[in-house]
Amino acid sequence: MAMLAGFLTLLGVVGVVVSLVMMVVRSILKREWPKKKIWTAGAISIALFIVGMVMGISSVPNGFEAGRQAAKEDVAAPASTTPAPLPEKATQEQGKEQKQETNQGQVTQTNAEENNKPASVDAEKPKFIPGIAAADIKLNLEKWGLKFTGPRPLSEEVGGGYLDDGKVKDPDTGVDLSCTISAETPTKIKTAIFRVDGSLMAGTISRDIFIAVTEGFLGYCATLPYDGAEPAKAKAWVEDNVEKIKIGQPISSTIGSVNYRLAGNEYFTFLTIKPEGSPE
Repeated sequence: MAMLAGFLTLLGVVGVVVSLVMMVVRSILKREWPKKKIWTAGAISIALFIVGMVMGISSVPNGFEAGRQAAKEDVAAPASTTPAPLPEKATQEQGKEQKQETNQGQVTQTNAEENNKPASVDAEKPKFIPGIAAADIKLNLEKWGLKFTGPRPLSEEVGGGYLDDGKVKDPDTGVDLSCTISAETPTKIKTAIFRVDGSLMAGTISRDIFIAVTEGFLGYCATLPYDGAEPAKAKAWVEDNVEKIKIGQPISSTIGSVNYRLAGNEYFTFLTIKPEGSPE
């Protein structure tokens, strides 16, 4: 309806303009155009213009009502509660930021744990008996008559280094006295094992004689002059515990940074001396 009204109005305006132009041209150029026809065309154009205007005005209320109804529908429609999805790039950036914050939190926690560690945890325990060489052990035991075979290299499959064995038979009792030195180098002693073996003499000598020989030999071996050693304390500890040994129940003690362990049975006793940090 509005489109038709607009068309009629436009047609009327054009007709009026054309009629006026023709009247002006006729007057100036003295054309013999029928005056009656020009006035008729002008009248028709004016009529079309009036009809178009009337139709346009009558369509305004309808348009207004339609617009108002549409506005009511928009207001009545519930707003969507679904949030708009985040752009993919923004989501990825948030993920990266969260990951960085998590990593930073883990690093901070790790640093705090490291700072709270007691000093004793960080201090590395020695892996070798400190301040003593293989020659020191061998020279002292040669006073007991032990003869050493000399260092025998070990394969890398068993950790490398070398072993050196020495032994002697006690001339008074027939008890075997021996020593095995495990070292990485001549000055890096990993373990020293001292043995008193009276198994073959069990029916010949008494338990008391065996204990006396054991206390004498192992008590002497316990006095190794390593750094931090307490020879008197170590010897007394051996003498006090030799008779207490039971099968499967070794007795241990730590003096300085070195561990002492006694084990054995009724006629066989051995003393192992090694650093606290030794994995063996």
